[in-house]
Amino acid sequence: HSTARALTFIERLVESRDIPNDQTTRLDAYLTLGIVRTIAQRESDLTTYPKFNPELANKSFKRLATGYSFVTSTHRDWRTIVEHPKNHTDCTDDFFEFTSGTVKLKRDVILSMFTAQPKLALQDCVCYFLEKFKLSHV
Repeated sequence: HSTARALTFIERLVESRDIPNDQTTRLDAYLTLGIVRTIAQRESDLTTYPKFNPELANKSFKRLATGYSFVTSTHRDWRTIVEHPKNHTDCTDDFFEFTSGTVKLKRDVILSMFTAQPKLALQDCVCYFLEKFKLSHV
């Protein structure tokens, strides 16, 4: 249903005589590299939930560089992992370096849909890691 609606929308745009000829607008597309989740190692309350870098709340669709401090404090009761978006295999080692209760990025990523709210993150995920996808023009 969504595909049909999108096609109808694009057809209406193409047929419209009011399409601006604005060459400054750039369309960015993104590829999902990983889904970040938190997992309790045992029965844990939220007081020991990982503390994420507070800057992350304002970093949606921004590039985070290798070495960026992603988790500033973590407790042994919790794990922060990255899952592959298609097969849900653990690919944490490709993205995170764990040192002294902190988690740093091992590669550049673009952040999307971050939440520091434990209840929301446990119901879905902490965020998504993306990279820009090159669009070719027809």
